[in-house]
Amino acid sequence: MITISEVIGLTDQGKSHVYLCRGTDDRLYYVKGLCCGRDSQVAEWVCAHLARELQLPFPEFHLVDIPEELYEMLPAQQKEIGCGIAFATVEVRSPRWLDNPTTHQVDPSLAAKVLLFDYWIQNMDRSTVNTNVLIKAEDQSIVLIDHNLAFDSEFDAGVFFSLHIFHSHRSYWTQDLVNRTELSALLDRAQSKLDDILEGVPEAWNWKNIERDLPANLDTGRHSSPEFWRHE
Repeated sequence: MITISEVIGLTDQGKSHVYLCRGTDDRLYYVKGLCCGRDSQVAEWVCAHLARELQLPFPEFHLVDIPEELYEMLPAQQKEIGCGIAFATVEVRSPRWLDNPTTHQVDPSLAAKVLLFDYWIQNMDRSTVNTNVLIKAEDQSIVLIDHNLAFDSEFDAGVFFSLHIFHSHRSYWTQDLVNRTELSALLDRAQSKLDDILEGVPEAWNWKNIERDLPANLDTGRHSSPEFWRHE
């Protein structure tokens, strides 16, 4: 586990309470600590692993430890990050945001897989307004970020398909049986790893608070059944 040695400060997207930190390995990390909420941390952990199982472009991610000694030295406004185990992704250097005019740069099959992934995890937070997709400077490849709002209990498939940044690629898996079969098998394999992924959730994250009297009950049970494919 990476140990955090320095809390640099909130990222530009301060509303999400993500902190830029330095690890003892001298690398920079985007850290989602206590202030992001336990549900958000669990969602990030689960989605990061599922994205990796689906071979989607995701930043390198780790559990990191924010030492209590470091926490005690933080200024009051930074103490919201908390101490103990947090979720972190390695900094993507000099990225730019994917926006509507540049979506054509993304391979259609990859765009369709991202759309399917977000539908599967019920993530409505990758829209034409807020894409949560970065383009890496060194090779112009994309990286998916921010899955803290996945497993949305108020998920609306109609709204999702009208607003998603890659909504135009839905036919790749709704109208092509071969593609659907391949993607369904991929989802099933990822689904089979879910129990192991959840076993890796830190014990502290099972509770919404430090006192551990408010359980963080997150529904992560998605499945690629015929019902799943029905919305066409």
